[in-house]
Amino acid sequence: LWLTEPAEPEFSRIRLRDSAGNPVEVGDTQFMRDDDRQVFINLPDLADGLYTVSWRVISAADGHPSSGSFAFVVGDALTAFSSQSTPVEQIPMEAMLIRWLNLISLSLGIGGVGFWLFVWNPAVSERDAERDGRITWIIILGWLLIGFSGALMLLLQYASATDNPLLVGLSGPALQQLIGGTRFGELWLIRTALWVGLGLALFFARGDRWFWWIALLLGLALLLAQSLFSHASAAQEIIPAVGADWLHLTATVFWVGGLLHLVNAIPVMRQTAPLQTLSMMVGHFTNFARVAVAALVLTGFYAAWLQVGSLEGLTETLYGRTLLFKLILFAPVVILAAINLVITSQQLKAGMMAWV
Repeated sequence: LWLTEPAEPEFSRIRLRDSAGNPVEVGDTQFMRDDDRQVFINLPDLADGLYTVSWRVISAADGHPSSGSFAFVVGDALTAFSSQSTPVEQIPMEAMLIRWLNLISLSLGIGGVGFWLFVWNPAVSERDAERDGRITWIIILGWLLIGFSGALMLLLQYASATDNPLLVGLSGPALQQLIGGTRFGELWLIRTALWVGLGLALFFARGDRWFWWIALLLGLALLLAQSLFSHASAAQEIIPAVGADWLHLTATVFWVGGLLHLVNAIPVMRQTAPLQTLSMMVGHFTNFARVAVAALVLTGFYAAWLQVGSLEGLTETLYGRTLLFKLILFAPVVILAAINLVITSQQLKAGMMAWV
């Protein structure tokens, strides 16, 4: 079999069945020594008849499983059969929820670090333990959720690699093989180490504010580890594809995380800070979000061109239809952002408290 992406040898297989559906003893599934996109099995002498090949591989680029089947004939067997099956694209509910939790946790944690450095710190000059604590505790919550979602991502990848339901059929040796013998495992270990470093940086940032910048660098590296295991890493031009994916993910995390922290900060700012300080915070966030949205638009167009490739792909593929739905949600949010940019910030500067 010739594959379009490199595959993980330990979690890829080819099976053979005869016309009655009985398994046929074949050699082990193997990969070419110099090509991880060619997988094969050695066949024994086969009697005349119809045979069906079923295959399932795990991409080493993004961890996604691919499977299918096709038939062939030995001798003069009946040839009226379907030559191959058409796989049905679907998004498992548990996978969607785990990946959503992962993105939310990255937004709260790493996006919160960006909010602190580029919005909160320059806007709020007078330090206040209650106000600072309201921001930092949400960031710490995000950090904890990053670790928790990382563990869930490991279990999700294990379920995908072994073709088992989530939390079913857990095996110590197979889990160890996934962590120590696959590209996902290597990147997961790097992500875990960066997560620990991020936690230490947040801890020391309480006494030395320079550690906030170290936390930002570790967070950006953690986001890069995620982009290295995505659709982009399967592209032919991997460096620009992964770079654009990393920038897109970073902009998303900063924008969504910044919005969450802004909503969290407004109530305490109304009670303890003058309107001028609140106006400055909204102004800093407007500039912060404007850069993030611009990066989202540019990298989003590039990703759409790379992954969809045509107007037909927007409606005929699951990826394209999901992208269309995302754009429908994106439009009203940008309109609201424009209102805040043009109207809200100006009214706050004019002293109109109602716009809070």
